[in-house]
Amino acid sequence: MQNVVLWHSDIRVSWKTQYISLLLHGALVLLVLLSPWNDEYWVIWLTLVTLVIFDCLRSQRYIQRMQGEMMLLNNGVIQWQRDEWQIKGRPMILRFAVLLKLTSITNKNRRRRLWIAIDSMDTESWRALRFQLLQIEKSENKR
Repeated sequence: MQNVVLWHSDIRVSWKTQYISLLLHGALVLLVLLSPWNDEYWVIWLTLVTLVIFDCLRSQRYIQRMQGEMMLLNNGVIQWQRDEWQIKGRPMILRFAVLLKLTSITNKNRRRRLWIAIDSMDTESWRALRFQLLQIEKSENKR
């Protein structure tokens, strides 16, 4: 059976996702900074603040990398970032985002959880993606 492209879009950086990540990490830093600490725990305090800041930077880099041309094929395969990914499990389809659990077809050890946000593509592409994922989900439920 030949693969048919069900959906195609150019995924761009989601500014809302970056903003939410910054808000969450900022809230964690404030929580650590405003919590009452004894003077002898300054090493723990400094370590926690440093870890949260580095995690924020890592998160922002990860969000920046989640872009590029993406295609959804009829067999539940996604072509993205020069690789083919099989959708594993049921996609979580929310109003403003979709969570896909992906496994690389070429390297079975590579797995990824991919959040695709509503602002990472135009409205028409977003609707088409949600529709196609719902159709894949329905066809798998019939099996």
